[in-house]
Amino acid sequence: ILGYSIPQDNQVQKLLKNIFANIKEFNWKTFVLGTGCILVLQGLKKVSTRVPRFKWVRAVGPLLVTVIGIVLQVTLDLEAHGIPIVGHIPQGLPEFSADVIFPLKYLKQLFLVVFTIVMIGFMESIAIAKKL
Repeated sequence: ILGYSIPQDNQVQKLLKNIFANIKEFNWKTFVLGTGCILVLQGLKKVSTRVPRFKWVRAVGPLLVTVIGIVLQVTLDLEAHGIPIVGHIPQGLPEFSADVIFPLKYLKQLFLVVFTIVMIGFMESIAIAKKL
């Protein structure tokens, strides 16, 4: 939304430092377009909560903003006006990777933690059963 890439970080102070380190690359056109899209989404959300008849608008909001963005790109050529676009997106689904769903390389590291959690849960269940 600021028009430049920011390295991801879990700590807020480091994230803010990364944001302000490259503030000279700020792109106001990208900021206006991104803020406008967020305002449209929030407006549609508010309309859907206040007017029960238009409850469906909240679900259609992201699709509407996407279609508006595509139409703006096709008609105005946003990249020529200084607003960067994603570019080419490959067709189809990515290749299936079992490592994402079931990471085997971390199995040794997780075994002790999982075993400890299971044992504590088991002992807690027994203690509650004895008390009852």
